[in-house]
Amino acid sequence: MIMSPEMLGTLWTHVIRHVICRILCTVSESASALTHVVPRREHRKRIWWCPTGHFTNLPLHAAGIEMTGPTPSHLCVSDFFVSSYTPSLAALSEAQKRQKPLDIRTVKVLAAIQPDSRRRLNKLPSLVQELKQIAAVVPKDNLLYSDDSGQLDFDGSKTTVEKTVEKIKEADIFHLGCHGIKMEALSERDPDQILKAGLALGQTIGKELDRFTIQHLIQLPPLPKANIAVFTTCNSGTSFPIPFEGVTFANAAMMAGFCSVLATMFSMKDEDGPLVAQEVYTAMFNPPDPSVPFCLARVVDGIARKLREQGVAAERWSTFIHVGA
Repeated sequence: MIMSPEMLGTLWTHVIRHVICRILCTVSESASALTHVVPRREHRKRIWWCPTGHFTNLPLHAAGIEMTGPTPSHLCVSDFFVSSYTPSLAALSEAQKRQKPLDIRTVKVLAAIQPDSRRRLNKLPSLVQELKQIAAVVPKDNLLYSDDSGQLDFDGSKTTVEKTVEKIKEADIFHLGCHGIKMEALSERDPDQILKAGLALGQTIGKELDRFTIQHLIQLPPLPKANIAVFTTCNSGTSFPIPFEGVTFANAAMMAGFCSVLATMFSMKDEDGPLVAQEVYTAMFNPPDPSVPFCLARVVDGIARKLREQGVAAERWSTFIHVGA
C-alpha cells in the first residue's frame, strides 16, 4: 500500500474525525473547533481500534490533515489519543488480565536478529546497530542468549527458529528483527499456507529460509512470563485478505501470551530499527520519571511522532503500530 498525506487526510475527513468528535462530544466537527480541545500530550487517553474487513490494513491511528493558515499545522489522531489495535474485545480483555508491571530487576529480554539470511534477500545492516542499542541499555544480567556463550549473536549465524522457540519460554520481552512476511504471502487465502507465513529469522537451510511462522507462535506451550513483544520487521501487523483479516503475526503473538506488541502495518526502513530499540529500551530501563509505569503504546506513539517531525514520508512513520494492552 502506498501511503500519502492525501490518503491520511481522506481517512480523517470521512471516518476518524466523526469518531473523535463523538467521543469528545464536540459541538462542531470543524478542524478549528477541534484544535481547542486538544489535550496536553501527557494527558492523552488511550484508544483501541478494532477494525474489520477492508479497514484492517488502513492506518486509523495515523489519520490526520494539514491545516493551512498564518501558521500551518497538522491535526491528527495522535493529538487526541494514544492509539492501539486489538483483533477483538475478548483478546484485549484477556491481554489486560494477563499483563503485569515490569520489574526491571528481574525481567529477561530475548533479542534475536537476522541481518543476513544469505538467500535472495537484501542484507539488513542496521539490525546490527539495533542489537547494539539494546545491549547498551539493557543490563547484561537481563539478557537471554541463544547459546551458552553469554554473547549476543550480532551476525545471525547462531540464530535459528529452533533455538528461539526454546528460549522464548524464559523471556518476558521478545525482540525480533529480520525480514518480514513476504508481500506475495500476504495475498494468500489458503489457511494452511497462511499459518506457514513468517519472518526470515534463521539463515538458509537447503533451499528454504528458516522462517519463524504464525504456526510456530500459536503452537507454543503456555508462556507464563510472556509480556512484551517488539517486531522490527516488515508487515508484522499486516492482515491477510478477507475472511482471514484478523490473522497477523502480531495478533498471533497476542494469542501466544504476549500482552503488548510493537509491530508494523506496512514495510519499514532498515535504518529506523535502531531508533525503535533506543526509544523502547531507554523508556523501559532508564525512564525520565521512574514513577510513571512503562507503556509500550506511548513509546510507539512517540517513535511515530519523532519520525514525522523529521519530515520523513508518511508510510515510514505510520507503519509503526501498537497491538494489545
